[in-house]
Amino acid sequence: MPELQSAARKDRNAEGFQPANLAKREAKVSTMMQQYFSNSYLFGGNAPYVEELYEAYLLNPGSVPDNWRAYFDAMQHVPAVDGSDRPDVPHASVIASFAERAKHGPIRTVSASADAEMGRKRVAVTQLIAAYRFLGT
Repeated sequence: MPELQSAARKDRNAEGFQPANLAKREAKVSTMMQQYFSNSYLFGGNAPYVEELYEAYLLNPGSVPDNWRAYFDAMQHVPAVDGSDRPDVPHASVIASFAERAKHGPIRTVSASADAEMGRKRVAVTQLIAAYRFLGT
């Protein structure tokens, strides 16, 4: 049994469980937990509440509490995912638009034409779109 404990101790030391490495790991975990606790109120069951506050902020910044207004004001300086610096817009109209489109049923597709020339043109357009997506404008 002592041989197994000794072998396990050697394995732990070989894997980086040295006291210096443990301190680094504990510091990293501590930092991760601090980051989690610093923004965990934004996720989980609180998400609908925060989204509602943000929607109210977009409609009228004065309608939310001062601490939330300061938080949302700071978010306005973060660039968008697409790199644009346009301000965010209220989401209610976008959500309503998608709900209205869903009521109309699935998107209808155009039936394929038997004309070979039309098929060639469709392929060319698809290739052009793919090139723009890949290369940009």
